[in-house]
Amino acid sequence: MLVSVLSAEVVEPAEENASDLLVQQAMAYIAGHLDDPELSPGSVARALYVSVRQVHTRFAAQDFTVASHIRAVRLAVEARVCAQAACGVVVPGMQRQPHCTPAQATGG
Repeated sequence: MLVSVLSAEVVEPAEENASDLLVQQAMAYIAGHLDDPELSPGSVARALYVSVRQVHTRFAAQDFTVASHIRAVRLAVEARVCAQAACGVVVPGMQRQPHCTPAQATGG
């Protein structure tokens, strides 16, 4: 019985850390592939060699979804690019989007 209790204590934290690790790996993959038009929960799962369901479950445990994270990161990058374009700053690797005007970047 003592072995069961001790093994449960050892296994549960490892599983919890594994879920955090999977989410961190997924976030890193997403950050590195924002320019990929095929970026999706499915492509993230394939890249990490896990099921789409597992990715969704692990993100849900963090109270958000894979798709919402992809969207939020893309919007944050777009907002930064637009804001920098309004200031005349060129971001290496990013091009100014045709719909991004200085008035939009400043909220005007």
